[in-house]
Amino acid sequence: MPQEVVRGAVEEGGKCIAFSPAVDLESHLKDPAYTKEGISEFVFVPKDYKHVNNPSVCKKYRNVSSCAAVDAGIIVGGRIGTMNEFTNLYDMGKDIGILEGTGGITQNAIKVLLKEAAKKSNSRIVRNSDPVAIIEELLGGR
Repeated sequence: MPQEVVRGAVEEGGKCIAFSPAVDLESHLKDPAYTKEGISEFVFVPKDYKHVNNPSVCKKYRNVSSCAAVDAGIIVGGRIGTMNEFTNLYDMGKDIGILEGTGGITQNAIKVLLKEAAKKSNSRIVRNSDPVAIIEELLGGR
């Protein structure tokens, strides 16, 4: 699905920045799940990062960095890594779109987390099963 988002953004004249858990393009492309197709710019984990040899830590480094760089994020399905991105966006006060009907954490986990955590945030949360409606509402917000 991420590659479909990139294709759609490129078709609309958008710029796509990849936040990779790798240290360079060569390392990035060693993972068959990662590509360079449609990517305008890459942001890599610094080679001198203390935990550069721990892929799990590098993925979270990427999550924090990408969430800090965006104006808003859209959550689609997802598991633990997506929940990490959601909590980063929420803690940073970023606007969040939740694409309902996509399974994973969008079904119940986010609702339970928000209720049980009872933490205030400046995030505006938009829920919809129509991705276009989510984007329009996020763009028309603040």
